[in-house]
Amino acid sequence: MAQEIAENIHERNRLQRTGGNPAKLNMTLRASLQKLKQNIAQLRDTLNRAAAKRQIMQAEADRRQNLVDDLATRETRLNASFKGDITEAEPARYIHNEILPMNFNG
Repeated sequence: MAQEIAENIHERNRLQRTGGNPAKLNMTLRASLQKLKQNIAQLRDTLNRAAAKRQIMQAEADRRQNLVDDLATRETRLNASFKGDITEAEPARYIHNEILPMNFNG
């Protein structure tokens, strides 16, 4: 979902530069960003409940918490990019849970 949002922000910015109308894309982006925020909150809640009930080991809870934190950081950056606080949201791809720029030549 975060990948799709980054790509849509990139497309929205391209439309703005070329004189296109990004209104529909802006609506889609707002809804997607809100859904991502809700999904992250749900992940945190589910993880906290599982850890509290000892359904998962502490090391696994910590690992998952780091992943959720990374996703929340990504969501914050996407929001900043959408609002124009960052000049461009470069589409990224996930490889082995790492965010890499699309122009990665590896």
